[in-house]
Amino acid sequence: MPSDRDEEQIECGIQPEAAVVAAVQQIAADACGARPEEQAADPTVLLTRFRDLADVVAAAAAEAQLALSIRDGVVLAAAIWQDGVHPLDKSRERHVQHLWWRPGALPSALAVVAELSRRAGEAGCHVFRVTASTDSDALRGLAEDIGLANHYFVTRKVLRAPQADEQPTEATLTTDADERSFALRCLAAGVVNGLDRSDPVGVAEFVEKSLEWDQAERFSYVLRSDGELVAHAYVVRGSGSTATLFDLFVPAEYQGRGYAKTLGRHVEFDIHGRGALFLEGTVVTGLRPPGPALLASLLADGWWLDRVVLRGNPLAAAT
Repeated sequence: MPSDRDEEQIECGIQPEAAVVAAVQQIAADACGARPEEQAADPTVLLTRFRDLADVVAAAAAEAQLALSIRDGVVLAAAIWQDGVHPLDKSRERHVQHLWWRPGALPSALAVVAELSRRAGEAGCHVFRVTASTDSDALRGLAEDIGLANHYFVTRKVLRAPQADEQPTEATLTTDADERSFALRCLAAGVVNGLDRSDPVGVAEFVEKSLEWDQAERFSYVLRSDGELVAHAYVVRGSGSTATLFDLFVPAEYQGRGYAKTLGRHVEFDIHGRGALFLEGTVVTGLRPPGPALLASLLADGWWLDRVVLRGNPLAAAT
C-alpha cells in the first residue's frame, strides 16, 4: 500500500490554475502573519504586506516560476525560483527566492528544494541559493543533506516617521563628483566584504555600471562630519511596501563613532517619507548565525532576523 509520502507530487515550472495560486497566497500570508514581529505592526501595514506577497505569488505563477508539493489536491509547500547569471564571475545560478510550507510540512518544503537543486544541476547551474524563514533550524539541518550551508541572513524592520524631538542629521543624497567617488569606493569595499572569495577583480567596474544615479527608485546617501565624508548608504525602493538597504559602509578610519547608526536612522526616516513601510538588509556572518552581541544590537534597533539564505553547488552535490 502506498504511503502518504508516496502520493506526494513535486511540480516545477508550472502555470497553475487560480485555485492553486490562491492556496499558495494563503500559505505565504499565514507564514508571514505567524511571525510575532509582523503581528506587532499596525494592521494596515500588515495588510499591505499580505497584498505584496499575493502580488509576488501571482507574478511567479504567470512566469511559470512556481514549484509545488501537492498531495491529494492540497498544496503542502511552495517555492518561487528564478535563474540568472552572477554579475561578477558570470556563473549560472538558481535562486529560490521564497519558500513557504504549511505547519508540519517542512519535509515537503525540503523535497521541493531538493528537486529544484537537482534540476539546477542538470541545467548546468554552479550556484544554488535558497531564501527561507529563520524560524526553522530544522530546515538548515535538513538542507545540509543536499549540500547547502548558511550564506547570509536577511534582516527586516518596520519603518516609522521621526518624532518631534528627533533632530535631522547632516546626511544628504549623493550629488556632486566627490560624493559620488566616495560612494563608489564604499560600495566596492562593501561588495568585497560580502564576497565568498577574496579576489576583488572586476568589483569596481561592476559597481560603477550597476549604479544608475538618475533612476528614481535608487538612493545613495552620504554623511559628513566636520566637512569630511564618513559614511555611505545605498537603498533601492522597489515595488511594494519594502525598501532594501543594499549597503551601509563606514571606512575603517571612521568606525566606532556611531556614524553607521546616525546614517541608518536618517535613511529609515527618509525612505519612510518616500512611501516604504518596511526596510530589509543583509548580515554576512559566514556559516554561523550572528553572535549574541550583534543579535542584541540588531534587536535593540528594531531589526529582526527574517530569513536565512542557504548556498551550495548543485553540480558538486550531484557527484
